[in-house]
Amino acid sequence: MSFTDPVLGEDFFDRVEIISKLKKKIDSLNYGFRQNIALLGQLLSGKTSILKHFLTNFEDNRFLFFYLEVKGNSFTEFITRFLSSFLSSLLSKEDEFNKIYLMDNQTLLNKFKSYLPRTSCIVNELFGSLEISNFDKAYGKLFDILETAKSELNKPLVVILEEFQRLSDFPIKSPFEIFGKKLSLQKDIMYIISSSFVKEAKKIISEELSLLFCNFEIIEVLPFDYLTSKNFIDKRCKEINLEACYRNFVISITDGRPFYLNTICSKLMELSYIYGSSISQRDLIIKTLEELVFKSNGVLNQYLSNMFSNLESEKKFNLCFQILLHLSNDSKATNLSTLMKKNEVELSKLLKVLVQKDFLSKFGIFYRFNHRLLKLWINSVYVVKESPYKNFYVDGKDFFSFRNLKILESFIHENEKNTLDRVVELFKSFNGEMIELSSQRFILPHFDIIYSSSMDEKGYKIIGNSKNKGWLFFISDDELPEEKLTQWVFKEKGTFKDFKKRVLITLHEPEVATKLLAKQEKILTWSIFDLNILFELYGKPQLIKI
Repeated sequence: MSFTDPVLGEDFFDRVEIISKLKKKIDSLNYGFRQNIALLGQLLSGKTSILKHFLTNFEDNRFLFFYLEVKGNSFTEFITRFLSSFLSSLLSKEDEFNKIYLMDNQTLLNKFKSYLPRTSCIVNELFGSLEISNFDKAYGKLFDILETAKSELNKPLVVILEEFQRLSDFPIKSPFEIFGKKLSLQKDIMYIISSSFVKEAKKIISEELSLLFCNFEIIEVLPFDYLTSKNFIDKRCKEINLEACYRNFVISITDGRPFYLNTICSKLMELSYIYGSSISQRDLIIKTLEELVFKSNGVLNQYLSNMFSNLESEKKFNLCFQILLHLSNDSKATNLSTLMKKNEVELSKLLKVLVQKDFLSKFGIFYRFNHRLLKLWINSVYVVKESPYKNFYVDGKDFFSFRNLKILESFIHENEKNTLDRVVELFKSFNGEMIELSSQRFILPHFDIIYSSSMDEKGYKIIGNSKNKGWLFFISDDELPEEKLTQWVFKEKGTFKDFKKRVLITLHEPEVATKLLAKQEKILTWSIFDLNILFELYGKPQLIKI
């Protein structure tokens, strides 16, 4: 069992809207309406769990299903996995994603002949193309096999390709162009593709998979929001009944990623059974992180080590590591060149590699770790392991526990403060940095004076004055119905011309009509997630509001 095995059955949590949409799209296929789906989300966002939970629970004999994760050390190995898995999924639904019987070419051909004689002819042609190393033709034949098998069995076919972007890893000249042309002709085959590399996948879809009749509807799989994360922890740790401050800390360090949440909750429960009432919840959290992240056999240590090892193939691995180490302590990239004594062009190229490999996301001059636990692991485990400690386990463990206790205490201390005070403190940190947030690029000015006041019981106003025109902020601590924003706008609109930017910060998800009104009034909208990105980029604990 892999430590990233998907969550199935009773352990599967939430994702109701995505599951419902998949079901509706597949149902439509039976009536001649085909809509391909692209399930995109960063690593550990839960894409595989969604797909496998759906396949396990979708009982409908009107359809054929074929699931495959795109991988393989060679193109020949990929072909073997593809054909073996396809045959297995047709013969037995249970083998759809749990077992793949790798068969040699002759065995595969014989089985296709006995079960799908017409399709076996295409399989034979594919093997012929492989023998003369005509990989492009062999690749195209894979899709012909799907079409022919679907016709022979006279059922609509749903093909699921996980991490489809890896098709470009094989020696095919134009893998996505061929894919696009084939699926535009296959109107009774629905494709569900997934990818953990969102930007790369979107580029492929828009540039090479947007032909007539082959368009993809993109469904983004995001980490759990704060409320869903809370419900997840409450369900998994029912017996512990974590205090809100510790629960919110777990939400913050996991970014709401189901795998991290599930792993930490499982360890919390395990340790609570061992120590019982003799351990405080604070120490239980620290002990859990020590067991999972610090210890070499810890599940998260192993996962993060494997993630980090993907960088070791890079020629300039040491420089990449130094960049990550610096950014784990300061999110700004502006002083990297001075600190590392390297030219900016070289560092810019390496930063681009780290973004492409999903380690970082770029926000103007800032870079943010996509996995906060990786950031923690780099500056409190890996860096200590590589240091000249004589006894890594004893000294390193003390350092790890001390550091994470400080992080935990800082998080709790900051989240005990008034929301308005915390936001004002954040705004005082702005000093002319260029940032890109919610697809908008702007300069965060240094505010000479910041005024704050209450709009009502659940709303605040902040005015930040700078040398140029100031900024006007509205902060809403409720769902902010349209009528309420209308009242605020009516009251303040006369002053709008005095401000360079007007920003609405919503600490809870507002109504759609509210967002439309803000856009109409040329008011920027920042969600609680946008605000927390700013907190993190400026080195401050997140604000978790549930």
